[in-house]
Amino acid sequence: MIMNTRRMAPTVSAALDRAGFLPLVLFLAWASAEPEPGPERWTAAYRLAAVPALGVLAAAARARAPGDRVVLGANAYLVAGGALAWVAPDALGIFGGELRESGLLLAILAVGAATMLFSRHGYARVDPSGPRLASAALLAVTGAAALFSFRFRGDRFLAGTLPLAALLVASRLVARAYGRSP
Repeated sequence: MIMNTRRMAPTVSAALDRAGFLPLVLFLAWASAEPEPGPERWTAAYRLAAVPALGVLAAAARARAPGDRVVLGANAYLVAGGALAWVAPDALGIFGGELRESGLLLAILAVGAATMLFSRHGYARVDPSGPRLASAALLAVTGAAALFSFRFRGDRFLAGTLPLAALLVASRLVARAYGRSP
């Protein structure tokens, strides 16, 4: 059986875009199973979510089409947290305790900046012939979301859900306005 890999690449990328947040959902579900999760619960959540997050990053690295940069940033955050949870659990207090929800947005911001500078498709994943302004605008929205998250850290809705949702909406609006690359 001969497979058409040109058609498969966008399919893999689209599947990663949709399923890429499952490790984050797993992380939040495990950590939030208790009303006031303690450090042990957060450490276990990072360790648990790091494994599927690493799988998402590995699949994204093998995909021919660029993956959703927000998804990549969220999974990079979980892998970094999982590595800290295994290697230096005490350092996890700074990573997850001080930064709280804003750590996730800072990881997404770092991935956005790196992909804007070093990727043909930029942070916004627009067609390479398209304007870099789309990536710059999305990076500015990500920076604003990270600042907002840091200001309200500790409040799961205001520091986590709201900024991430705003970033996802902005990403979709940029994709619609400039045309997402395949």
